[in-house]
Amino acid sequence: MAELATLDYVVFITTLLVSLGIGVYQACWGPKQNNIQQYVLGDRKLKVLPVALSLTVSFQSSIMLLGNPTEVYVYGIPYIWQAIGLLVSNLCMLVSMIPLIYPLKITSFYEYFQRRFRCKVPRVMASIIGILYNTFYMGIVLFGPGIAIETVTDFPLWASVLVVALSAIIYTAVGGLRAVVWTDVFQFTIMLIGMFSIVIKTTIDVGGIRNVFDIAADGGRLQMPSFDPDPTVRNTFWSLVVGSSLSLLYIMTTQTTVQRICSVPTERDARRVVVISAIGTVLNFVLSCFLGVFTYAYFNHTRCDPLASKAIENPNQILPYLVVLIFRDLPGMAGVFIAALFSASLSTISSLLSSLSAQTVEDIVKPMVKDLSESRAALIAKISVFVYGFLGIAISFMIANIRGPLGQITFSMLSSFGGAATGMFFFAAFCPWASSKGAVVGGATGMAIVFWIGLGQSFSSTLVKATPLPSARVDMCNDAISINMTDLTLLDFAYNVTKYRGDVTTATQLPTECSQNHSLDVLYAISYFWLTPISILTSITVGTIVSLLTGRPDPSEVDVKYMLPFFDYCCPWLPEKVRKSLYCGAKFEKRRNIVATSASKCEALDLKVEENGRYKEEGSVENSDSNLL
Repeated sequence: MAELATLDYVVFITTLLVSLGIGVYQACWGPKQNNIQQYVLGDRKLKVLPVALSLTVSFQSSIMLLGNPTEVYVYGIPYIWQAIGLLVSNLCMLVSMIPLIYPLKITSFYEYFQRRFRCKVPRVMASIIGILYNTFYMGIVLFGPGIAIETVTDFPLWASVLVVALSAIIYTAVGGLRAVVWTDVFQFTIMLIGMFSIVIKTTIDVGGIRNVFDIAADGGRLQMPSFDPDPTVRNTFWSLVVGSSLSLLYIMTTQTTVQRICSVPTERDARRVVVISAIGTVLNFVLSCFLGVFTYAYFNHTRCDPLASKAIENPNQILPYLVVLIFRDLPGMAGVFIAALFSASLSTISSLLSSLSAQTVEDIVKPMVKDLSESRAALIAKISVFVYGFLGIAISFMIANIRGPLGQITFSMLSSFGGAATGMFFFAAFCPWASSKGAVVGGATGMAIVFWIGLGQSFSSTLVKATPLPSARVDMCNDAISINMTDLTLLDFAYNVTKYRGDVTTATQLPTECSQNHSLDVLYAISYFWLTPISILTSITVGTIVSLLTGRPDPSEVDVKYMLPFFDYCCPWLPEKVRKSLYCGAKFEKRRNIVATSASKCEALDLKVEENGRYKEEGSVENSDSNLL
């Protein structure tokens, strides 16, 4: 283990203090937060750029910062093609989530299901799925970076978990969504500084950017993805592009996303948030993937692969190990990396806590307590931040003390939760024949199928896994600096679970090809990118069958303000008569008239900018949209 210098601790602690300071500032000197709208939505008056950056880092935590370089280091650059999936998922958000959800002016995303089906059961089920997903995810995000830092430094796991969790709890509870958004902006900056510092230092050590890519190409890290249609092959063009496009749709069906797009003044602002966030997300993702290329080039240049030489026991320790080596003579720089790693965790944890507090008030407390005052609702939201925060801490410590196949089990749970929620949303939004029974049974079935596959991946003793690329050179390891590592197999679990990645084997293991799987192992060997699509497709298919068997609603009586015409978005080239026949009797022309009228009224509004930069409207966009819908 390497000891952190005093300056490293100063940099790290300063980052935490700035985050806490932002929360305290928002609580004491920022706009009032006396009601639930002000606390969890910023009174729907937040600025576009900070909200967009907040949305970017909400789904790119420390798991991305450590997991993506590991994936590229072990399996090569094809993983970067997932960036296309990120763009597609954001495009889907532009054409579906925003035009459907924003005009409804809801606080909790799951309220949509009750309005759509006029029944509480789908809302309760979807909300439970969201709470389970967020709490498990929070525990993993707390555990992952802590165990990574503990394996290469003298900073203990329990300390990192408590420091990150308590910091996020405090500034989220006192500052609300405004504090979360502005701390996310600060933490996004720290993350970029940390990643670029690694890129610059490794480039200098290797001898230039050209040498980096020459070494990576010689080591097979820059190959194109395979076009093999076999779904059991780990990373192919089809799984990375098509599979990830479908898998990442879960991002738009979360409370975190809906909270961000509903916190800005207008629907046009919401679209800008998504566009900016998409650009930032892709750039951040690409940069984190290239960290794997630079890491491989460095260790091949020094001719000592830490995995092949057994300096470390797990691939996910590779980036912290690199940082300790390259910055060993530069006090403070390791602290920058740790600050970046913990900033990534803080941004995700605070976003999850804010989302959970909104869900608790809107989906649990308000339906149970009639005539709940706004001030009391805001107080309950603040208290729930502490409750969920300590629950996340408990889950992270539970993970640290359990051995065995928990990693794959939890991975399958998160995949099934995300896929089921997404499947329920698309079933409700695009299927006029959907019923509440169909949505509930379909979502439950989608969860069960993927969870079953995950159990098979965990417990099958005959399952053959993917083959990693050859390791870097090891002929100079005797002259390299040695850092003793603890054999912590759960580290692999932490990053693979959260990034939907499956097991990552070390570079010294060379199992046989996945094509040798037989019987049920063929199903269990399916690429991780296809698990969420399986859950989505199952939820919609089973939901359709159940709706038809139990009595589907009359499509002509379905309230189209809670639906979208699928073929208008996906097949706009079809003649209008053909598209109308595919509506299954739903009166989508009413929705088109509503949207057109709403757009013309918005254009006619005289928007004036006040001195404080907020929009003052002679007539309210929000009120006009609400009345029209």
